[in-house]
Amino acid sequence: MKILCNKLTNNISNDIGKELKKIKPTKVAVAYIGKDWKNHLPSNKLQAIVLSPTIGSNPDAVQELVDELGWEKVHFLDNLHAKIYIGSAAALVGSANLSSNALGDDEQKKRIEVAVLCESAGSLKELNKIFQSILTQAKDAYPDDRVKKERLYDLGCQYKEVNSKRKKVASVKFGSYMESSQIREAKPFKVVWWEDTLEDHEYSIRVEKRNEKAWGNRVANWLGFARQDSVCPGEWLLTWKADKDCKCPDIPELSWLYIHDIRPEDGVDDYPKIAIQWKEKCTNKYTPRPPFNVNTKGFKGAFSRVMNLDKYAALRPPADDRVCCLKDTEQAQQEFVNDVFSEYRRHEHDGRESR
Repeated sequence: MKILCNKLTNNISNDIGKELKKIKPTKVAVAYIGKDWKNHLPSNKLQAIVLSPTIGSNPDAVQELVDELGWEKVHFLDNLHAKIYIGSAAALVGSANLSSNALGDDEQKKRIEVAVLCESAGSLKELNKIFQSILTQAKDAYPDDRVKKERLYDLGCQYKEVNSKRKKVASVKFGSYMESSQIREAKPFKVVWWEDTLEDHEYSIRVEKRNEKAWGNRVANWLGFARQDSVCPGEWLLTWKADKDCKCPDIPELSWLYIHDIRPEDGVDDYPKIAIQWKEKCTNKYTPRPPFNVNTKGFKGAFSRVMNLDKYAALRPPADDRVCCLKDTEQAQQEFVNDVFSEYRRHEHDGRESR
């Protein structure tokens, strides 16, 4: 074991950055990553890296890392604060993040960092176990590329807020969403209707059953789906309330539902699969930013006009009692969004022409 420090402290004057390059890490768990990470870490040896996608990590640096390694090797864990760099024959453990502030050559900007160089087989074995545990937690927290992309997009928004010294970045407009492949890829969504069809006594029974299960009063928003529908935690739903004629009102009631959980509802035959947004998770930590702002006159108008077209009857509630399946609307979903965008732009253009 060897103690390293990147500034002269008690006659210890070893450069952590140089040692890091020597050990050629294959596995890294680090809280934050800076824009010049490539100056300190050869990426061609990396098998996996776990980092915290929170303020402190540069979103452009994270994207560059993904471009180099691919999403399969880049993992996120929000509460990660460890700094572990593991090579085949040695490892570094200490306080240094993957940034020039910790590992650079500028003595004026460099922070005082301390690390331990571990070279024994026993130490490497234990550190690999710790890394594997961190990696497992990261894969549980962000199980696929889509949720990682969405988290990185949100980190970019937060980063701009901090650096621009504004309290809040304006909500993304629908037009900006449609024109940005990055946002659309990070934040896909499904359009789903709901209506007040339950009798008061039936609704009360359902609510009572949920409360008996100790989760009913914790629900911020929910929606029922057919058994065969494929809906998963981490997905966005754009929900709209249908009127008594199974049509979309001129000024529709639109809202976003972020699925935190899927729960079964016993004794319900039509829509027994419940997508839930929990009250306690309606925070930035657990719920990303919605794809775009739906509460604008332009978007609501375009949404209503297109939804009421005959070609999109499959996206509206049926006049009879048959059960609707989300999977039967997959093709119509994307066509609908594109048509709403065309109508949104047309109405926007007509409005400018009439001024």
